[in-house]
Amino acid sequence: MKKLFVANRGEIACRIARTAKRIGIATCGVHTPQDLRTRHVRELDEIAALPAGELIENYLNQKLLIHTAIEFGADSVHPGYGFLAENPEFAEQTLRAGLIWVGPKPDAMRKLGGKIEAKEIAARAGVPVVPWKRLSPAPAPEEVQQILDEIGLPLLIKAAHGGGGRGQRVVPDVSQFVDSLRSARSEAERSFGSGEVFVEKFLEHPRHVEIQILGDEHGNIFTFGERDCTLQRRNQKVVEEAPAAILDPDTRGRMIDSARALASAVRYNNAGTIEFLAQRDAQGSWKYYFMELNARLQVEHPVTEMIWGIDLVELQLRSAQGEKLSGLPEKPAGHAIEIRLCAEDPARQFLPTPGPITEWICPDHPDLRVESGFEMGDVVPQEYDSLIAKLICKGTNREDAIRKCTNVLDGIVVGGVLTNQYFLRSVLSHPDYLENRIHTRWIDSHPVAPSERLDSDLVFWGKKFCSELFVQRGDSAAVTVPAPTELLLEFAPEMEIHGTHSPQGLVRIAGRFRGKDNGEVYATGWISRVEMCLSFQREIEGVGQRRIAFAGQFEIDDVRAHHGPILAQMPGVVLDVRAAVDQIVQPQSPILIIEAMKIEMPMSLPVAAKITAIRVKRGDRIQPGQTLVTWEPLL
Repeated sequence: MKKLFVANRGEIACRIARTAKRIGIATCGVHTPQDLRTRHVRELDEIAALPAGELIENYLNQKLLIHTAIEFGADSVHPGYGFLAENPEFAEQTLRAGLIWVGPKPDAMRKLGGKIEAKEIAARAGVPVVPWKRLSPAPAPEEVQQILDEIGLPLLIKAAHGGGGRGQRVVPDVSQFVDSLRSARSEAERSFGSGEVFVEKFLEHPRHVEIQILGDEHGNIFTFGERDCTLQRRNQKVVEEAPAAILDPDTRGRMIDSARALASAVRYNNAGTIEFLAQRDAQGSWKYYFMELNARLQVEHPVTEMIWGIDLVELQLRSAQGEKLSGLPEKPAGHAIEIRLCAEDPARQFLPTPGPITEWICPDHPDLRVESGFEMGDVVPQEYDSLIAKLICKGTNREDAIRKCTNVLDGIVVGGVLTNQYFLRSVLSHPDYLENRIHTRWIDSHPVAPSERLDSDLVFWGKKFCSELFVQRGDSAAVTVPAPTELLLEFAPEMEIHGTHSPQGLVRIAGRFRGKDNGEVYATGWISRVEMCLSFQREIEGVGQRRIAFAGQFEIDDVRAHHGPILAQMPGVVLDVRAAVDQIVQPQSPILIIEAMKIEMPMSLPVAAKITAIRVKRGDRIQPGQTLVTWEPLL
């Protein structure tokens, strides 16, 4: 290989480029207009622009990607993860174009990359499989009843292709089957280009354990232990660690043997991950079931690299070039934990929060590895995944790794977007996590309660900052004097930053608040004429960050005191309209289905209400602050 085309974006494109450059391979890649202010545009040696629009027009446009690679003079293609990484047609087109494909052979991808075929092969290889069934394109009631009779509730509807939790829906009750099926298929189609799904038995409290495999062109299959990826939200992993401390040596050995048998059954080559669900039976013994094979590099691969002392991307490149791999490590050392820092609001069901990164401070530590697709000045686009950075810490044991991760989270400052930083901090210090008593639905069973303790103070400071940092306000007689603050008493600006413009044109806030306890805390973020986004270096009264509207310089009625419309929280697309004007809707009943950052989000009301107007239709693109629905509460 002389020049590698990276058919991906963000953090993984940066990760691949780093290894390629280290071993003397030039890199090239692509970006959309939305990605112009992201790190991979600067990290790759050469970059080409893709058109705006839906994914099928850019990052999923196979012909365009291969044509671009050839135009660059690339001799090889690395797909990263997500997008087309597990698409055998893309692999075949790459090979037909005379390029090296950095991944498993298309035949193996078809056999094991498709989750349905993989389950059938696993069963023939003697690997335990959870009960499952295929689904016809439009299942009749009789078919649904047969599934219920054979598998039972709860069910999991799952995309047959791709990963990352996209296209998955849990069905606890048969009345939710039709809506869940439509939603899963729709999300799978948009994310992977295929709406094919299947159903399987949903295990209530399992652990998610996966085995890292690697094959070469000479029939050698290597395994690099296991990872515990149990902590998840929206079916996406949040915290991963290696090794899986819950496993006894016998269970670990049997699971690794099952992974090796499955990989050998299809002569698997290059990197892949075989995923299992594990659950204790009534006698306390671990039972595990094959779930799927991800025919690609995993997001969480760094935890394996940290304890095994390997570079999986380098091994991928060497395998793709036909090298016979040998002399690889036989056992790991230490314990590693990866935490995914994402632009999302845990207090609002992890709603994505795209936007500008106006400040980025991360501590430097020899046992810390940071994988990120962003730097200060970049913008987290709403069209793609909300991942900002992966923070990986290595310790001598699990307790040491947890301590180091906690220290890292205590030292991070991300200004401009709301993140899950403080949620991750609370997870790492929770007794259930410390004692390893978690399961895949643990986060769902521990909802984050939004706190409004600081809100009145933040409204006051928002108005004060707006008055000081923007054009002189209007008629002072129209301004109501705000109430005295209770928690944030004084503010000392950091003059080199405070009041300057961010790279995105927003006005930056930076400085130290003195609190009621006479302690000081650094705060950073941005302000407009009507809202402020502020992040604190430590939590105050349980609040670590907040994006809040303060009605400009002028006092208005408290928005929480009246029944305002449903507003768009971020840019997106209206997937479905579930209500009509004059219709009576019940609390939490979906009125609109919005898609943003590749996630479907139902919009509902907390109380029973009558719909008075619906101002959007299916297919409409929406912008933050746009009125979507107006309503009147039922008395």
